[in-house]
Amino acid sequence: MINRDIHKLIKTLQYRLTNDPVKRGLYLLNKERPRAFRTGNQIQCKELNLTLDPDKFLLILPVYERMIELRERTGAEFRLENDVLVAHMSGLNLEVTIAEDVYILWEIYCNGSYNYQSSAAKPCVVIDIGMNVGFASLFYSLNKSVSKIYSFEPFLPTYKQALRNIERNKSLSGKIVTHQFGLGRNEENLVVNYAPHQRGRVGIYGTSLIRGEVHSTTEENIEIRKASTVLRDIIQAHGDESAVEYLAKIDTEGSEYGILQDLHEQGILRKLNVVVMEWHEQGPSALLEWLTDSGFNCFHIDNTVKTGMIYAIRR
Repeated sequence: MINRDIHKLIKTLQYRLTNDPVKRGLYLLNKERPRAFRTGNQIQCKELNLTLDPDKFLLILPVYERMIELRERTGAEFRLENDVLVAHMSGLNLEVTIAEDVYILWEIYCNGSYNYQSSAAKPCVVIDIGMNVGFASLFYSLNKSVSKIYSFEPFLPTYKQALRNIERNKSLSGKIVTHQFGLGRNEENLVVNYAPHQRGRVGIYGTSLIRGEVHSTTEENIEIRKASTVLRDIIQAHGDESAVEYLAKIDTEGSEYGILQDLHEQGILRKLNVVVMEWHEQGPSALLEWLTDSGFNCFHIDNTVKTGMIYAIRR
């Protein structure tokens, strides 16, 4: 018992004294039991059957448990392919380049944030506002009731990874129509701070919604188009809600308020059947008011005081 306590104390001191991010990450991961090991210049992750260069794939250490859960609950396999970490799950092949990618996969496939099932005989058109790297669009493409997905992502580096993910899944790519611009209340062009390693939390307000340290930033030029105009064109192409079900998934890191206000003011919100959205910072009250006024029954979940989910279904 004494030897074990001494060993634990030594490991704790080593953790506190080192500035090596790999050593610190391995310490935290192996704190309760051995999970991953450093062998020479490589990290061996036996549970995931992976051997990786820690300088390139340090991202896996803080999300290791999420990767294990994805494997256990969905059968996900993580493989290194041409120096790219790829998740194989539910028939999809998806690039994993930052830790947030794993969290998003966990939210979709383990937490069920975007699960959708309908008994309606009519086809469903999904409008993915805030496509990010395409995980949600590809998730919806697996749904046989979904006939088309219109996806919107204003940040070019994020958009390019979405295109790579869609290209990796060619049999489903025909369902997805991508757009390299965002939606909002007004038409505008913006210069926005962008954090490549925290891109899932960047929107029209730049990096301001990222809590904690922002690791690195660049400036990106983004285009925003009026949401009601874009959605009106989609609805005119497919028919009104009597012929098609419309599901809008909205995750835009703060611009959801302008988007929904515009859709409400222009009467487009009444054309939708289901809205699944994440709110940020300003709370859900205004969003719920616009939705209920437009004929929706709503459920909302407050994940924190700053974020939450709204699920709205037409009455």
